[in-house]
Amino acid sequence: MEKWWGLKLLLYLPRWLRHLYALIIILIGWVLFVFDQPSLIIRYLSAMMGFNHQSLWNSDTVYFVYTNAVLLFVLIIASLPNKQWSRNSELSLFHLVWYGFLFFLSVTYLVDATFNPFLYFRF
Repeated sequence: MEKWWGLKLLLYLPRWLRHLYALIIILIGWVLFVFDQPSLIIRYLSAMMGFNHQSLWNSDTVYFVYTNAVLLFVLIIASLPNKQWSRNSELSLFHLVWYGFLFFLSVTYLVDATFNPFLYFRF
């Protein structure tokens, strides 16, 4: 659908707005893969958009931020642009330690989850 009617419009938008558009579409698209019942999809999407009559900052939010603070901090640092990393093609000791830490953190969070089936195994 985007190719038919939205591509020309997207090309005129600023880069940051196209990035925001892509993030929103990806987040909504993931919901379609998580739930197998249309009623759950609608309920989840309405909660994502704030139509569930709950405040954004509640006890659940505090719990999730507290339990995922380290991961949130690492992801913020990892998502920042670093021109030095892209220019230098050699792997330094810092790079090896950083990627090893990210791998260790990813495995730790996966093992910590009680039941986390692969996304495509749900179909």
